[in-house]
Amino acid sequence: MSGFVLLFVCLTLLVECYGGGGFSLYVSSVSGNDHNNGRSPSSAFRTLQRTQTASRYYLTKMSSGHMKPTDINIYMSPGTWRLTETWKMNASDSGVHGHYVNWISTKEGSASISGGRKITEKWQKVSVDNGSLPPLWMVQFTDTTGLQSRHLFGNGKRLQRGVVPHGTNHHPPTPIPPPAKLIETAQGYTTTWKGVSNWLKNPTTVEFVYTQQGANWVEPRCTVQSIEVQNNHDDDEHSNTSHHLPQRGGAAVTTYNIKMKQPCFYMLTHKPYNQGAHYPYYIENSGVSYLTCPGCWYFDVQGKAIYYRATNETEDPNMVNFVMPTLDILLMAQGQQEQNTHKLNPVSRIRFVGVTFEYATWGRPSQGNGYVPIQSGVCLINNNTRSDDSSWQKSLSNVQFHLCRDVHFVGCHFQHLGGFGLDLANIAQHNTVHRCKFEDISGAAVQIGDMNDPYQNKTERMDLNNSITSCTSVSTAVEYSGAVSLSVGYSRNTTIQHNRVSHTSYGGISIGWGWARRVGNYMAYNQVSNNDVFHYKTRLRDGGGIYTLSTQQHSIMNENWVHDQVIHEREKQGAYYYDEGSAYWTAKNNVAGVSGSVDWLFIWTNTIHSIVVEGTYTNTTNIENHGTNITVKNTHQVTGTSWPATAKAIMAKAGPR
Repeated sequence: MSGFVLLFVCLTLLVECYGGGGFSLYVSSVSGNDHNNGRSPSSAFRTLQRTQTASRYYLTKMSSGHMKPTDINIYMSPGTWRLTETWKMNASDSGVHGHYVNWISTKEGSASISGGRKITEKWQKVSVDNGSLPPLWMVQFTDTTGLQSRHLFGNGKRLQRGVVPHGTNHHPPTPIPPPAKLIETAQGYTTTWKGVSNWLKNPTTVEFVYTQQGANWVEPRCTVQSIEVQNNHDDDEHSNTSHHLPQRGGAAVTTYNIKMKQPCFYMLTHKPYNQGAHYPYYIENSGVSYLTCPGCWYFDVQGKAIYYRATNETEDPNMVNFVMPTLDILLMAQGQQEQNTHKLNPVSRIRFVGVTFEYATWGRPSQGNGYVPIQSGVCLINNNTRSDDSSWQKSLSNVQFHLCRDVHFVGCHFQHLGGFGLDLANIAQHNTVHRCKFEDISGAAVQIGDMNDPYQNKTERMDLNNSITSCTSVSTAVEYSGAVSLSVGYSRNTTIQHNRVSHTSYGGISIGWGWARRVGNYMAYNQVSNNDVFHYKTRLRDGGGIYTLSTQQHSIMNENWVHDQVIHEREKQGAYYYDEGSAYWTAKNNVAGVSGSVDWLFIWTNTIHSIVVEGTYTNTTNIENHGTNITVKNTHQVTGTSWPATAKAIMAKAGPR
């Protein structure tokens, strides 16, 4: 990794430092022109696509011997490239003869690849609520192309959709009725709850959220398909719903038959392992009347308008920089496999240095498949309710590199993303994510590896030798609670080292897949070391600061510092959590600072075996160990925050370098 640290330092001091004898191209979203030749800052290209075309031209010349092979250094001037379609790469964008194609921001973080549309239309004040709430504003559109109802950002801050709350102590708005008055049917629900009347204009954007329903570690989401309004009298013997509903002495009763989108609702209620969810914890995006929180918003699809509740009495939305993401995927890089020979041709030898990836959405949770996770954002789709974990699907990442080799992200920023962040998978090898920052992401920051190929025995087809080092991940899984910030599936020789992970709704680091069902998988030689994980599990239970699954031969977990778990009362699962089938780990000199009922080590069943935990420093005696052939030795107990010098040295060493 020393070469990449040097690369980053050189970039900060001198943009041209490692271009050296390389071939340079320039691109500027502000002053460039695609009719230029791109060979100097004053003759820069304007678009990424034109620059990519030029890069491919010179790569072809190098491959054919008509030009001396060298690095191609593409210097990106400060500015924003607002994409209207996914930027795509393939093997023809790869460096040749051992050289690289380097996409370099001339100032770290200032070259932005964005999938966002700026809201430039004029906002108008539509109501003032007598001082009890800030004013409500509205912006009208003539063209709603690309607009969506999931994500909106104001001045770089994610804005909350209006919420129908859970419980009885919320007034206003009226909360979700209890289960006795929100009755599940095969297609959805039936109810006389008057709050449904607010949904009738845009029913298909109303989203039911099932926090910790069916399992403590998930928060599924399904949206409404349609609502049938049925007017009855409660003494009408012909009504097919009145016998479920409260009697009102012959008064007119309006019944709402809510049909949920399929197959989401079927999968939700028929999840394997008896984990079906049935009653929503809260409801999002349910109409203008539920914009009762400062800074929340609602997209009236039929009315072609966005409503926004100001953050205070004096805020003028016309002075706010509103951005709505319009793309699911910002960058998709896909290698190729030859159909007849099955030869692999990966996307390879590409670096991104100091580039920002921001403002993307993810449409699937609003569609028929919804968001029905089993664990860590891995979902049921397409009416699948099987217990076969190899048939489930990872959630979408807004930046994807599949079938890739020797690809590197250095000092990049990933922010304001409505899906998961970066995905390296489908035969990803020798790739690095170094000194990058991940912030304000709906799901995980990074996903590595696949979830459906546990027994791969050909090294060239494994997810292998990838690393996440010296990165910072903060405020992840902010929408898809239950996602894990750094999430690794089936992989071999993966390194997760010197990262800082904090403020996430569930776990900090998860490595492995397959539980006790996938004994003999190819996972091995993985390393999780020197990480600082804290302020995790802000929303969901039954997760860990660092969490493992299934057998991982010769893997190590050393000198991590896990502390300040948020949910700590009536919760045992804590700092270091080895789940079903975990085996063959050696963990040395880790530190656990927890409180309440939390265990510093959680090993709950006998399928977990052959693990050595040595030299841990912890401020609690809470431990659960029901594994087989588990060695726990030389544990150092401290009181409160009276950490010895050795523990403090481990803490100081944890995190980015």
